[in-house]
Amino acid sequence: MPKKSSFAYSNRQRSLIDSLYRISRVVSLDSNHKEILNIIIDEIMEVFQPYAASIALIDPKTKDLEIVVSRGLERDSEKLRLKIGQGITGWVALHGQPLLVPNVRMDKRYVKLHEGVASEIAVPMEDRGNVIGVVNIDTDQVAGFHDEDLKSLSILTQEASRVVNHIWLFSQLRTQKNQLQTIIKAGQKLVQNLQSPELLDQITEKVLQFTNCKICALFLKDPDSEKFSLQSISGVQAHDINEKSFQLGDTSFDVAISRKKQVEVMDLPKTEEYHFVPVIQKFKLASLLATPLIFEDQVIGMLNVYTENYHRFSNPEKQTVYAIANFASIAIQNANLYQRLFKTEEQLRKNDKLTTLGFLSAEIAHEIRNPLTVIKLLFDNVTLSLPSPSTSFDDAEIIREKFLQLEEIVERVLNFGKSNERLFMPCNLNELLLETIQLVRLKLHQKRIVLQYENNYSITLNANKGQLQQVILNLIINSMEALPHGGVITIKVDEKPESIHILFKDNGSGIPLKIQPKIFDSFLSGRHTGTGLGMTVIKQILKNHQGDITLVRSDSDGTLFLIILPLRS
Repeated sequence: MPKKSSFAYSNRQRSLIDSLYRISRVVSLDSNHKEILNIIIDEIMEVFQPYAASIALIDPKTKDLEIVVSRGLERDSEKLRLKIGQGITGWVALHGQPLLVPNVRMDKRYVKLHEGVASEIAVPMEDRGNVIGVVNIDTDQVAGFHDEDLKSLSILTQEASRVVNHIWLFSQLRTQKNQLQTIIKAGQKLVQNLQSPELLDQITEKVLQFTNCKICALFLKDPDSEKFSLQSISGVQAHDINEKSFQLGDTSFDVAISRKKQVEVMDLPKTEEYHFVPVIQKFKLASLLATPLIFEDQVIGMLNVYTENYHRFSNPEKQTVYAIANFASIAIQNANLYQRLFKTEEQLRKNDKLTTLGFLSAEIAHEIRNPLTVIKLLFDNVTLSLPSPSTSFDDAEIIREKFLQLEEIVERVLNFGKSNERLFMPCNLNELLLETIQLVRLKLHQKRIVLQYENNYSITLNANKGQLQQVILNLIINSMEALPHGGVITIKVDEKPESIHILFKDNGSGIPLKIQPKIFDSFLSGRHTGTGLGMTVIKQILKNHQGDITLVRSDSDGTLFLIILPLRS
């Protein structure tokens, strides 16, 4: 081949610089990597005017070289896959060094792709020292390339590698962003679902949706033992599973529970895995990722994913399962609390109706007794002038007897509930308060209300636990009604020599001044939906406990109630 003139090389250098500039600007294009590679190979064709050119990338799964884009080769050439070390391209990928072959027919490494190829240059594409692909240019002339061409192609390939790496990075970030958004949306749906059976199935289905796994199983821990029971499974039918539970100490992922961290088992058949053995054998499962479900630093369950092939879980896969597990823990606890709250509210609603009926009966009886006493006295005066015996006198005696019956009925109503000492028993005040707060956690969260609880004492009272809990619950609900846009409720316990002081404070708008003096009167309510009996019930319950409640203050800065209970009853 005749020697190239300095003018030709000067033009080549200018063309190379222009191509480098154009390739560097490709990063700003919103295109996929295949489109970017096509732009790069067109620039290579423009600079070197070769007979053929190609870009082969290493498949991260198979580790084979696959021709992604080409020019001048047969159409079927892009289907060709080379092992690392195979052919000139594979040799460059293996050694990470550029190679100029003046005559491919004299090189044993060459794998023929086209009859017309005589000379070839291959340059590795690298990412932080790792070969990710190879750029090839071919000519139909023996010794058709010069060392200067090798240097120029190396420079251009270096810039192309930088661009491809940036495009891949952007693509990965975009994929991770989309996946993260999808996971967050899925997590929000999980958290909003308060139906336990449906929720648990959704969790396992979501895990399979975001991972390339065969089976996902969810276990929940028995609160009173070390037993974990299967609650939901996706990927197989539930009736295919014989083992529905496992005990701590029986599995290879006890570490996940004890250390509260994910555990990966690469080779299940060779592991002393006593759990799911028939399932592992039946479905030929190979690897496992066990993720604990943690709520308030306590393991409440396990989320396990199984694969058919031996698989090392990547960090993104682990993070995906971990994120879903976190959402699942919150969702499961929300569903459980909702069910408990629903049952408790239903019971309290029944209790409140009974209490209200009792107060209504007492007030009616009290109102009846006064006029009844007056009528009876006047009747006695009238009957003094009646002759005895006579029909009128006999009628009067019958009326007097009925008066006595009415008085007995009124007295029984008024005395009803006084002999309730047997309902009083020792109860821990701190546990009672925490249990009551637990019941309203969901509503507090929904209303964006922070409840601050301060108690440095361990106090046991002789009390009716259900009635005291009703007092606390009513006060919290009243404070929540005063905070429609969120706020802070503070409960503070202070021990005095002979009594316990419980302060209930909120930063709401306060109770209207005109009704504050009568706040504990029956049927007095500051809300359209109120019955007016809530504070009356509270007052009466505390009196039955030899305690009391007072309104300390209520203004635009909030409301403060003080409950006083005796230490000894």
